[in-house]
Amino acid sequence: MAEEDEYVLCDDGSKVKLLDNDIEDKEEDRTRVWSVLERYYTRWYWVSENRDEDLCVMRHSNGICVVTLSEEHAVVAGDDDVTKVELREGFQEPKGKRKRQGTLVQEESTLCTVHTKSKSYKVRARIRGVLLELNESLTTKPALIKTENFDQGFIAIVLPKSQAQHDCVRSLIRRDDYVLDRQGRAK
Repeated sequence: MAEEDEYVLCDDGSKVKLLDNDIEDKEEDRTRVWSVLERYYTRWYWVSENRDEDLCVMRHSNGICVVTLSEEHAVVAGDDDVTKVELREGFQEPKGKRKRQGTLVQEESTLCTVHTKSKSYKVRARIRGVLLELNESLTTKPALIKTENFDQGFIAIVLPKSQAQHDCVRSLIRRDDYVLDRQGRAK
C-alpha cells in the first residue's frame, strides 16, 4: 500500500509536496514549544580576543535591543562568583512616545562594571541608541548576571536611533558564526 504524500498549501493557493525530511522537521516543530526569546529575538554577538568582553545583543522584531553577557563571557563561563555590579552613573529615564531626553549611548559607552572575586570587567554597549533601561535588580542580586544572563540578568535595553535600526548590528555576528569563532579560538 502506497504512502499518502503530504502537501503544504502556499499563500498563492498552490500546493508543494513535502520531502521525507521536511515531514520529520514539521512533526518535530509541532511538538517543540518555542520560547519568547526564540520567537521574537535574534541573537547577535560582539566577539573580543579573549572572552572578557563577549556580549550578546538580542534584537527584537520591533528593533529594540537587549544587551547581556554572552554565554562564553569570562564571567558567565568562569568559576568566579560575581560580588558586585556597578551600573552606569547619570542614567536619565527617557520620556514620551519617542523616548526623548533619554541617555544616548555609543558603541564604547560603559553600561556597567561587573566585579568578581578576582577581577573587574567593564561592559560596553556595542550599539548606538537611547538607553531605555538599566537592570536595577543587578545591584541587589549581582549573581543574576551570571546565572540568568538571557532572562532576569540582562544588563540594559537600548532603542537604536531610527536611521541606525538596521545598522546597529553591522559590527556584530550571528550566533552560528559566534559558536564557530569560539570553537576555532579554543583550539
